Parts: sequence; structure tokens; C-alpha cells
Amino acid sequence: MYVGGETIAYNKELLENLGVTHIINCAGDICEEKFKDSFQYKTFYLKDTKTEVLIVLSIFLIFIIFFKNIECIFYECIFWIEKASNKKGKVLVHCVQGVSRFFAKIAIKLNIFN
Repeated sequence: MYVGGETIAYNKELLENLGVTHIINCAGDICEEKFKDSFQYKTFYLKDTKTEVLIVLSIFLIFIIFFKNIECIFYECIFWIEKASNKKGKVLVHCVQGVSRFFAKIAIKLNIFN
């Protein structure tokens, strides 16, 4: 799984060189699905707001996650990532700048399940 911003998502040559086959676009209202003929897309219209808080207490390795209407798509994303992986595909998860807290939440969920 790769994580990035729209600059990466709009660089077809780089995506192909990395072997990316699937793209999760977390900023569908801002970032378009630029290469629909070359990659499989799953698009969400997320807002990375202050109400979506990720608190990490690294001393005790305790993760406390508060969600605002996005938890329901985690399992859909994880299923989609695992489905791509089972087909030997690679997934790029991106937002506009590549610094969304949503990425951290997906990574935590994937670590819990794997």
C-alpha cells in the first residue's frame, strides 16, 4: 500500500513504475479520477477536520480513535485493499496533500487485522 497526495495520484508514469493497480481517492470533491482507463478507483468525499481526532499514546501503544461519520468506510477500504492484494495488485491511498489522518486510521486498522 502506498500513501500520497494528488501530485503522486496524477503522475501516471510513477504509478505504473510502482505497479499500482488500485487507487483510493479520499478527496473526491477536489481530486479527480484522472486515469480511469488504467487503474481501478474507489472514491470517497472525506473532510479531514478537527473533529476526526487520532490520539496516539505511544508510551503504552494504546490507540484511541474518534471518528465522525467515516468509520463505516474503514471495512470497505480494508476489504478493497485486501482484495487488490490477493490479486497481486498494489494500492495507492491518497488525499490532496498526502497528510490525512484517515491514512493513519487505515494503517492502524490494517495492523489490527493482520
